[in-house]
Amino acid sequence: MLIEKISGINLEDYLRKNITGPLQMNSTWFNVPDELFEKTVTYYKRDKDKGELIPQDTYVRKKVTKFNAGGGLSSSPEDYGKFLLCMINKGAINGIRILKEETFDLLNSPQLTKFKQIHRSFPNRTNNEPRGDKDTFYDNYDNWTLAWGYDENSIVRPVGTAYWAGIRNTFFTIDFKNDFALVYMTQVNPFNDMNAFNLFTSFERLIYEDIKAPNR
Repeated sequence: MLIEKISGINLEDYLRKNITGPLQMNSTWFNVPDELFEKTVTYYKRDKDKGELIPQDTYVRKKVTKFNAGGGLSSSPEDYGKFLLCMINKGAINGIRILKEETFDLLNSPQLTKFKQIHRSFPNRTNNEPRGDKDTFYDNYDNWTLAWGYDENSIVRPVGTAYWAGIRNTFFTIDFKNDFALVYMTQVNPFNDMNAFNLFTSFERLIYEDIKAPNR
């Protein structure tokens, strides 16, 4: 609402003008254009008792005029990859800059000192079952920036690695030390699904094993 008040345009148009448009993220919208409908995909819900994935009806967000900046966008892995590459380069990619470097540094600075992350509970929407050595997505020992989680507690990622996730078990990390970003997308509910999360962390660990390989 603040962006709309200052800019004089709605959030969809603002993002198209300043972020998704310049980065050619043409599959990223609050209101998905009709011509992109055929690219939308169904999602799956895991049966808690049997563990089976049950396909749901194809989900398309209703057209809105009030935009949810905290989780209202539809996108694609390719588009999100473009965004992550832009972020790993501190707001610039392919000669296009959407953020000043000093603005990005502020955006990426840890904000918590006296306490660490505190997560809300989403009954029936989040799987918080014990995971053994994999643990869950939530880590109350990490920090938080103005944009995403800030890793301080991983045995795999360097301190300062950015990360977060989407409600249907989509995950990303931005490792500034090793200069790579990772996006992983599924269409599975509930969030923090054990199988989806374990596949993501296994994929991530393989990348770090390759980085640390002596002949790399």
